[in-house]
Amino acid sequence: MNLKLIALLQFYNVNATTSPSIMLIKQKADEVLMKQQILVGASVCHTYYSEVLKNLLETYEKDIKQCQDNENDQLEALLNEEQQSRDDTTESLNEVCAILDSCNSESENLNFFDCVSNSGDKNTRAIWNASKDSSEIAAHIRNQIQVIKFQAEQCSSNAERAYIVGTAKATDDMIACYANGGIIPSTPSTI
Repeated sequence: MNLKLIALLQFYNVNATTSPSIMLIKQKADEVLMKQQILVGASVCHTYYSEVLKNLLETYEKDIKQCQDNENDQLEALLNEEQQSRDDTTESLNEVCAILDSCNSESENLNFFDCVSNSGDKNTRAIWNASKDSSEIAAHIRNQIQVIKFQAEQCSSNAERAYIVGTAKATDDMIACYANGGIIPSTPSTI
């Protein structure tokens, strides 16, 4: 049906005293107009909320990536932080090995055993300290890794929760928009 005819019929407000054929034309015109309004409204709703949902997904993906990047950066910093402790322990153990190697260079057996015997007390303390320090550092690293992973899980959960809540609100608003013929709610989901 011609839109001009529909507009004319509405403009002249065809009433019940009009002939039945004119009334049928008006009824058909009203149906076409209603379908057009529904389609226009659906298009407005679809366009607006497609953008809202797309932005919610992009924000979620960005937030999750940020959580992962933070976790990786913190783990790397933690392991780098303990590099000096590792270097110190390695140096101490290398000294123990050097002392024992120097004993091995003794050509006489008596001098060899005296050398090992005399260095044993110092080497025992060095090895015991290295073992104790290493145990404490390993425990510290394990605890910090747990904290970092827990924080990363919280970060991911918060991002997921924000995405789910935002998507649910946008979906409810989109349904309201369709129900209201394309009128976006007064407090719409944000883009």
